[in-house]
Amino acid sequence: MRTMLAVLALSALLAACSSARTAELNSPVSPTTTDAPQDMELTAAAHKARSVLETQYPQQFAGLALDHEHRQLTIYRIPADGLDAALQNEIKGITLVFKDAKMALLDARKLTERVTQDMPYWRAHGVEISSVGPRSDGTGVDIMVAKLNAETEQKLVDRYGREAIHISEGTIVPIPGTERYNPTSSK
Repeated sequence: MRTMLAVLALSALLAACSSARTAELNSPVSPTTTDAPQDMELTAAAHKARSVLETQYPQQFAGLALDHEHRQLTIYRIPADGLDAALQNEIKGITLVFKDAKMALLDARKLTERVTQDMPYWRAHGVEISSVGPRSDGTGVDIMVAKLNAETEQKLVDRYGREAIHISEGTIVPIPGTERYNPTSSK
C-alpha cells in the first residue's frame, strides 16, 4: 500500500511538473519556446539529473533546460571529473547536452540572498530592486531594478561585480488573487 501511495504521489508530482511549458524543478530552468507536447520521460530525466547533480556535484551544478520538441536536456555545470559520465550512465533515451557555466547554483543562490538582504540599503539609496534570482545557464544572477541608469548600474557592479550580475529594468506586476496584489497601491 505504501509503495502504491508513493507511486501515485510521484506520478502526481511528475504530472504537475510537466503541465508547465518547462518543469521548474525548484531550480533555474530555461524556458522553451515550442508548442511541443510535454515528454514525461524528459521530465523524469531532469528530476534524475537534478538528484545526481545536487547530491554528487553540488559545487558544479548550475541549472537545467528542457527541450521537449527535441527530447533534449541541457545541463549547465562547472566541468568536473566524472560529472558528464555519471549523468550519461544514469540517463538513457534522452539527448544530453553539457554546457559550461561560470557560477554554480549554490553560489548564485548565495549572491541572490546577499542582494535580497541588501534591499533596504538599496532602497535608502534610491534604487528599487524589483526582482533578483539565479540565471538558469550558470552565468550569474539577474537583478531587475525599477529604473535603470548608468549610475545605478555602476553602483550594483561596484557592490557585486560585473561578471556575477545581469541588470535589467522592469517591475513585477503581481497576479490578481495573490497576497501581494493591491490594485489601489501607487506602485
